[in-house]
Amino acid sequence: MIRNRLAELLAERNLKISRVAAQLPNLSRNTITSTASNNGKMVQLETIDTLCQYLQIEPSDFFEYLPFNINFDITITKNTAMFSDATRSVVYLKKRDIEFDLYIKVESVTVKKSIFGFSGFNDGGYYGDPMLINLIKDENDNSSFSEFWHKSITPGFQTIIWNSLKSDLTTSINNSLNERLAYDDFSFSLSSNNLRLDTDFKSDLPDSIDWNSNELPF
Repeated sequence: MIRNRLAELLAERNLKISRVAAQLPNLSRNTITSTASNNGKMVQLETIDTLCQYLQIEPSDFFEYLPFNINFDITITKNTAMFSDATRSVVYLKKRDIEFDLYIKVESVTVKKSIFGFSGFNDGGYYGDPMLINLIKDENDNSSFSEFWHKSITPGFQTIIWNSLKSDLTTSINNSLNERLAYDDFSFSLSSNNLRLDTDFKSDLPDSIDWNSNELPF
């Protein structure tokens, strides 16, 4: 895995993206924002060159690397969601209306794949409100992803992997709900920003504090 450290580099210098964009006319604010978010699959060499010169750093300071990739395999195993009104416009999800299996795969070119198993389910609530998802470690899995998470994954990569996991879960849940309940022009499109994930290695719950979170300096 490889990522850029632009968000941290700007934060360390108390620089806002809007200010950097104003001082670098050949880079748009959208380009700088996308780069800092690590959203794109490709960064132009000219962009890297310009930012390294502006920040007075080497490319080795701009990037961070981990010698493995992490992917997710999600299977919805239960979906008993129902509309809760006659107009079919409101869905109340009872606890465990949605259940799924999750396998986190740690892979590299030269090292044998490691797989960490979890089961997951929703808490109760109306669709459209923040949805709480609980992840429980597979009781038959003797390995600890929590230990791997804290010892082998740096804070910057933790943010990227966490957001990717929530995005993949959201897609799987939306697809399952659409297969079961969608009709005419009505479809489900829950945003990953509306997903609250609770696990043994990280949590979105309000009373949990993520000291490794890096917010973009807008």
